[in-house]
Amino acid sequence: MRFVIDGADAFDVPETCLRKRASSLLTAVTACSSGEVRQLDPAAARLAGWGPGLGEAVERFFEDPEDFSLPPNVELAAFGGVADWLRLELDLGALAALAKRTSRHRRDFAWALRAKTFLRRREALGRGLSCMRQLMWSEPNSYYAFVFLRFTDDLYSVNEKSGSPFLAVGGGDREKFGSCEDNSLWADDGSCREACDAILQRWGLCTNWERPHLELRGGVEEGRVFGDRWVLKVTVPQPAAPEVTTPVCAKRSVVS
Repeated sequence: MRFVIDGADAFDVPETCLRKRASSLLTAVTACSSGEVRQLDPAAARLAGWGPGLGEAVERFFEDPEDFSLPPNVELAAFGGVADWLRLELDLGALAALAKRTSRHRRDFAWALRAKTFLRRREALGRGLSCMRQLMWSEPNSYYAFVFLRFTDDLYSVNEKSGSPFLAVGGGDREKFGSCEDNSLWADDGSCREACDAILQRWGLCTNWERPHLELRGGVEEGRVFGDRWVLKVTVPQPAAPEVTTPVCAKRSVVS
């Protein structure tokens, strides 16, 4: 089966391989259309970070998901974003194994460092999601504003001066929820923010990222400190109200 993006970038995946990945976007596209060529959404591809070499990487994945390596000039972070978009269901362990195999073939120290940075941020993302889920579960509401602070920031000052009840992501049980610093680092990464959105949306939530200018630390002696920080606003959608219909009552006949 041939897949095309914007009439140019193309790659091929055998139908027998597609059937083994029933949950992938490619399988869904194949089921919903006919013909030998399937068109993929170019806007979604751009958002996922589609670029040179990624078509070959997808082909290699479907040929041998357990033992493939990335083609030259393809970053692990780029493939991770495309894997999220195509719903290839690669967890952190699978991505780490892929990085190890690719690094062994390339022997490129700089590439390995970039891959390790990506894996660290994905791991921190998982802990940050656990933190947000715990905060939402312990304080049920229809709206949340999560702020991603650095270790030098003061949540009390942020909330006092902004007038917004922000919830800080990270801290406390670091093994479970990660540090504020680690969570702030993955929030700075656009691909991690998109992955976070995709997961929260699968949970049925609506998301919106902002980067306001906040007072991060206040005080007379040490002076006031300002800076930009990422804020994730999460809304719990409410069910649609049932349609109310006014029953039509038959007129009663009055017998005198």
